[in-house]
Amino acid sequence: MKKPWVKKLFLVFGIFFGLILIANFALNIWLKTQLPDYIKKNTAYKVSYKKLEVDLATGNIFATAIKVESKTTKNTQVLGLQGTVDTLEISRFGIFDAVFNEKISTTDLFLASPNLNITLADAKDKKTGKKKNPVSFENIRISNGKITVFKPTKEKFISVQNLNLIVENLHTTDEIVDNQLPVVFDSYHLRGEDFFFQPNKLYQLTIAKVTTKDGQMSVNNFILKPLLSFDDFKKNFPEEKQLFQFTIPQMSFSDIVLKKNKVSLSKAVFVHPQFLVYTNKVAAQKKEKKPFNFELDVKIINFVNASAQIIKPDRSHLLLAKKINFNVDNFVFNKETSQETIPVHYKDFKFSGEDILLAANDDIHVKNILINPKKGVFNNISLSNVQTQSDVKVNQIAFNINEWKIQDKKLNFDVKDVLIDKISGVYKLSGVGGVKKKTTYSGIHFPIIIRNINVKNSDFTLDKGNQPIAFKQLNAQVNNVEVSPKKNNSGLAVKINDYHLSATDFSYKTKFYLMTAGDLNLSKNKALITNFAMKPLVSRAQFIKMIPVENDLYDLKFAQITATGNWDFFSENKSIVANSVIISNANANIFRSK
Repeated sequence: MKKPWVKKLFLVFGIFFGLILIANFALNIWLKTQLPDYIKKNTAYKVSYKKLEVDLATGNIFATAIKVESKTTKNTQVLGLQGTVDTLEISRFGIFDAVFNEKISTTDLFLASPNLNITLADAKDKKTGKKKNPVSFENIRISNGKITVFKPTKEKFISVQNLNLIVENLHTTDEIVDNQLPVVFDSYHLRGEDFFFQPNKLYQLTIAKVTTKDGQMSVNNFILKPLLSFDDFKKNFPEEKQLFQFTIPQMSFSDIVLKKNKVSLSKAVFVHPQFLVYTNKVAAQKKEKKPFNFELDVKIINFVNASAQIIKPDRSHLLLAKKINFNVDNFVFNKETSQETIPVHYKDFKFSGEDILLAANDDIHVKNILINPKKGVFNNISLSNVQTQSDVKVNQIAFNINEWKIQDKKLNFDVKDVLIDKISGVYKLSGVGGVKKKTTYSGIHFPIIIRNINVKNSDFTLDKGNQPIAFKQLNAQVNNVEVSPKKNNSGLAVKINDYHLSATDFSYKTKFYLMTAGDLNLSKNKALITNFAMKPLVSRAQFIKMIPVENDLYDLKFAQITATGNWDFFSENKSIVANSVIISNANANIFRSK
């Protein structure tokens, strides 16, 4: 026989569940008949629907054929809504938060065929001054959505067509938190078309299509374009240094993971990207560096057949690269790397390019380039300058690297060898003087070591101040070069420990003379010159008129000069110390101007 208290317990539970069922039934009747009027009277919206079911026990909500619109568009403190939703499903709706905390929270949200225009409320509450985030979802599903978001100023902000979205275990921060991403999630699935994003009055971003499959996101026709012409940009944004325009027909991202302050990807690929950057003359402004504590970790990054342009303020090219391929393995960017000269770490990289033009002081064009951490090759290089009338061509520059790494936050260079093959043409130094600016090289570990430089088969003229020095069939071997800053930081000093150069024809023109030689062999301690001649370029009468004080005019011819000693032509303190000089078959004609 059952005990009396057991019967009472069953009775209490029966009454309790009965009350819940009655309340649930009554609530659903009230929701169906009275909720639209209640929402209209007590909220900023007018809502209608065909069917609505609410379960108080679970917090689940189901509604169909929903139509919503704001009663007024003038209140910028309230989120503006206008549109329709075919089906709405909400699981575990936080009724207590909705009633007492004015916050919508739910574990699952499903929207079928939403067609919504959303006008954002002001980011901060005018009373509290804090940013508002009244919505919290863990899992979101949207199918066949058409959504447009406007700023509080009624400017179009974001839009998307045919949106299908699944996000699981979504977490957002109410306010911007240092060292933490504002949004993180465990998994996602996204498909949509005609994405639009206009963050400010300067840029507009559009994407034709986004799809995800098997953990990979594919993006088609990514376009970032400026809303102003370059002239209007310089006029309206004089403090901005650069204006960007990017077009990427196809890009893909694999295995995206967002966790606290870290973004991780297994692979990022950009196919046929086109980068265009306009530069503006803006004085450098010192800005306080904010602490950086975010991390980007990408196992593989590929840029396939990219092109790049950097435009100067006068609309001429600073850089033009028609075809670039760039691969990076184990790319890492974080707080530690951001403080180094090269702000990223990597395991390996490979850069190749074709038809690259760099126009700084001179126009440098390279037919093709290949660079990796161990070597680099530049083929068919041309250098020109219309103002100075320089025109130089180089068949190839190649180098091998012993070491290229970051050590104590400084870039450490150790170059094994450099080959410069077939220099031809004339390079004229501009001769324009100016105040030499002091340069700091805090991010480079000195000295930079170059073990060997080899110049082969070159016909080259260097002209400074109309005093050209010319070599034919120049071959040079330079060993153990050390590059370090000058004491006053006005540039770089070069120290050469050993060298040897030879040329079959040599000439040097000065104000009064033309010096020539048949063969030239020169090393650190020895010199051999054949068929040397030093001929005056002016007559004796002209020479007297041109010199401020008495001087001699020479006309010399030597069959051979042999010398030993020690001379330095490359450092700041140039010197010649000859132990012995032997001259064969000398012929000298000296005019004294007395």
